[in-house]
Amino acid sequence: MRLGGALLVLSFVSNAFAQGGGAAAAEVLFREGIELRRAGQTAEACEKFEESQRLDPAAGTLLNLGDCREAEGKLASAWALFEEARKTAVSDVVREEAAARASAVQERLSFLRIEVKEPVPEQVIRYGEVTLGRAAYGTRVPVDPGEVTVSASAPGYVTWTTQVKVEQGTLRVQVPALVPVTKMPDPPPPPAPPARSVGPWVLGASGVATLGVGLALGLVAKGHYDTAEGLCPSHEECSDETMNEWNKADTLATTSTILVPIGALALTGGVVWWLMQSGEEKSGAVRSWPRVSVTPQGGFVTYRGEF
Repeated sequence: MRLGGALLVLSFVSNAFAQGGGAAAAEVLFREGIELRRAGQTAEACEKFEESQRLDPAAGTLLNLGDCREAEGKLASAWALFEEARKTAVSDVVREEAAARASAVQERLSFLRIEVKEPVPEQVIRYGEVTLGRAAYGTRVPVDPGEVTVSASAPGYVTWTTQVKVEQGTLRVQVPALVPVTKMPDPPPPPAPPARSVGPWVLGASGVATLGVGLALGLVAKGHYDTAEGLCPSHEECSDETMNEWNKADTLATTSTILVPIGALALTGGVVWWLMQSGEEKSGAVRSWPRVSVTPQGGFVTYRGEF
């Protein structure tokens, strides 16, 4: 079988030139890879050759690693390894074998052609683990057959991704124009403070006026009371004039008694309303207003609010 013979020859050629601190370990790994490959354990053999190449690069190791990748069906990887072995080989045997293997694999390669419709600044195109430069847009590049993820990204744009299945031949993938990231709208400005109502001033002024009238009527009532008291101190068998003074005093006193608390309540309500309105301008959380009520039992100031 050609494979077994090639491996035996390449084992000698590859490691005949091994040098450096990792040469011994590389030699052991290389030989283990040969044995595993003969036993049909391809994946394990590939790992051995790969580590041997990392420790002590050699064209023969590349050739055997390429043989592993070809057996796995990774033809693009195998072709690249064969070509690298051909270029770096110092032995004619290795160079000729690498060239022959590369030529044979090249006829079976699968290709991916990525076309970018509208490139944007700093755009990055990737297929698998490979980043594609702008110069390679639209160029056929060898890829291993199977599922491949293609993506396009750029700062300020939504990342585009697709998954394709590469088979023998050339697969064309067209990257669409990237969509800009939608900018979040700015938050709305804070609501304007509510216009200050004149209600507190009207209510307060009404309270002051009512309170003033009530106090004035109280003073007038006292005057009538004093006059009546002077005309008829004993309150017995008083004249009509005296009784008239008493009646005026009683009427005015009653009116004053009603108006004074109403005025005081209205004034207090106006002050409280104004203070609460000032608080609304700061917090905007509560709207409230007072309501003055007069009943036979007295006057009341109530408040109604919206939260």
